[in-house]
Amino acid sequence: MTQRAQYQRLDRPSAFDNKKDGVQNLLPPENKLSSFIGRVIRTILFVGAFLYIAKITHFREKILHDVRINRKFLYMFYFSSSVFIVFYLYMVITLRWLRPANRKIPVDKWDQASPKCLYTAAGFMVLSVLCFIFALWPTFQIMTFVLGILGFMSLIFVMQWIPF
Repeated sequence: MTQRAQYQRLDRPSAFDNKKDGVQNLLPPENKLSSFIGRVIRTILFVGAFLYIAKITHFREKILHDVRINRKFLYMFYFSSSVFIVFYLYMVITLRWLRPANRKIPVDKWDQASPKCLYTAAGFMVLSVLCFIFALWPTFQIMTFVLGILGFMSLIFVMQWIPF
């Protein structure tokens, strides 16, 4: 039978430690101006790429007039996206806006504060993605994924500018 070595925890800080609050910081300090410029450039690139792809695929005209679009799935996409937005706004209003400054719940803790609402919203988001794919696949085929990813990322990058 072998015995395991006993290890001791060193509580005294070393001269080589670069730790703040118990977490080692290997990255240089963030420059606020370069971070802001990076956010602006990413937003412009993703929105521009989405608009360009939507233009060359005639996205708007096909959504409105093409008979190959599966309208049932398209309407289910509209409905499930709307329900997701309603649940998300409910969580933003109840967990962030209506609370005093010292009681606001950070976004990464929403799953603990309101789990049913968050998981229901996530379910409707997954349903909306699936309906989007099923509705547009007969017309756009593989470009459905490109349009969906660019559209979603554009939405995320534009929403970062809305103050919550």
